[in-house]
Amino acid sequence: NGQTLVSQRNPQIKAALAINPFTSGVFGDRGLASLAIPTAIVTGSDDPIAPAVPEQIGPFARLDRPDKWLVLLAGGTHFSTLGATGDETIQFPPWVVGPRPDLAQRYIKAFATAFLKRYLNDDRTVEPLLSAAWAAAVSQTELPLAIVREVDPITFPNRSDRSPNRPSPTTTKQP
Repeated sequence: NGQTLVSQRNPQIKAALAINPFTSGVFGDRGLASLAIPTAIVTGSDDPIAPAVPEQIGPFARLDRPDKWLVLLAGGTHFSTLGATGDETIQFPPWVVGPRPDLAQRYIKAFATAFLKRYLNDDRTVEPLLSAAWAAAVSQTELPLAIVREVDPITFPNRSDRSPNRPSPTTTKQP
């Protein structure tokens, strides 16, 4: 589509961990795929602000690197992982925060600590905490957790790859 990608590479940045990011507006369809560092993306299935499929799952599928993680909170929202700061001027209703924010925060704290130790300290002993098996072991029914390493990019095409004759996944035919 004629877009020019500008390199944002900073050699001081060793890894990226994004929680419910708005990737389409920041990186565009292909920009996230150019990341050259270990990358973890956290997403909540019930996030109405940064919906999981277009903002995290699709861009994750296009990441072409072996050291990538998608951390899925089934039932999580955009606000599930926010912790109390002691200066809350706005109280969100429970349906906005989602189920068990305390659990979401514990999941992400454990995963983020292991991820950053692995890539900032080169600590390989934490690798079991970056696995689907770990997620399954700690996952609770009130807020299921999953860690995914691969998603089929064909399932999540770039918006710019759609021709006028190829409907978007959200297009429905009217009778």
